[in-house]
Amino acid sequence: MFGATAASASLAKLNHRQIRHALSYTGQQASGITSWVRDAEHVQKAFVFAGMGARNGVTSAVFVLHGFTGEEDIFADEDNFLEVFCPGRDQLPKWLDNLGSHYDVMLTNIKKFSVSIACRGDPAGRPRARRILRKSSGVPGKRAHPADAF
Repeated sequence: MFGATAASASLAKLNHRQIRHALSYTGQQASGITSWVRDAEHVQKAFVFAGMGARNGVTSAVFVLHGFTGEEDIFADEDNFLEVFCPGRDQLPKWLDNLGSHYDVMLTNIKKFSVSIACRGDPAGRPRARRILRKSSGVPGKRAHPADAF
C-alpha cells in the first residue's frame, strides 16, 4: 500500500506535506492504528470513523455491480469474518434475536454534539456561533442555539 501511495503521490505531484498526509491515510487503512488523534483539524478522524467505512461499502457494491465475484459466505467456514473479528460468535443467534429491541449505541463513545470551527478552542465560540445562527436562520434571540443547526 505504501508503494502505491508513493507512486500516486508522485504522479499527482503532491508536495512534502501532502505526501505525509497521504502516507498517514495509507497507514490508517492498512492497520487501524489510532494515530488519527494527532490530526489537529480532525479531518482524518472523520475519514476513519465514517468516510472509510462508507467508501468501502459503496466500493463493495460497485465491484459487484460491475461483475466482480467473491466468496459465497464471508461469515461461514474456515477463516471467516466472525472467526477473526467476533470472538463471541457463538452468541450470534442471541444477538440476532435481540435486533430491534436491544441497543448498545448509547454505551459507545459517540460525540453527541458537533464541534464547529467557530467553537473549537475559542471561549467566545458559542456566542459567535449563536450570532451566525441567528443571522442565517432568522431564529430570534436566546432561542438560537448552536446545536439547533444540526
